[in-house]
Amino acid sequence: MAVRNIKIIHVYNRTEEKAKVFAKKVKSEYNIKCKVYESANDAIKKGEIIVTATNSKTPVFNCNLQKGVHVNAVGSFKPDMQELPPHALAQADDIVVESKEAAIEETGDLKIPLNSKNLSEKDITEELGDIILRNLNIRNSDDDITVFKSVGLAIVDVTVANYFYRKALTKNIGINVPF
Repeated sequence: MAVRNIKIIHVYNRTEEKAKVFAKKVKSEYNIKCKVYESANDAIKKGEIIVTATNSKTPVFNCNLQKGVHVNAVGSFKPDMQELPPHALAQADDIVVESKEAAIEETGDLKIPLNSKNLSEKDITEELGDIILRNLNIRNSDDDITVFKSVGLAIVDVTVANYFYRKALTKNIGINVPF
């Protein structure tokens, strides 16, 4: 929401009540319309940005991705976890990761389709750091399907923590916890 004018959020959760609580909180805190769906496939059909944040061992949706969609897959982070179906990765024009080596080794979203030959390492097109350092624009057309698969890297966590620590210092907020 910091970089896009989000007008509606489509929400799905295996537990419908949790989805409703989330939608209500988002609506009250950000004044953005939220619609809760009974299936993940229905929730993503009209989405332009899809965010999956699960601990699932099986893909959370099975429909094809629409042209122009971007997927942020930030959940599954172990070799036996898989929130994205292999065909979604096969549809992608670009797959971006923090680190190819870590992503291939650590996440089932990539490891499983790589092992079954539904994906090849060359399909993983960029690392996030390279995009930032070289100011790359990986989307060549409005129809491109892009996927960012995060597995998390300690250096990213440290960098983000340092950013917020410095920001808190300049605003003189927070609690100093001695170690």
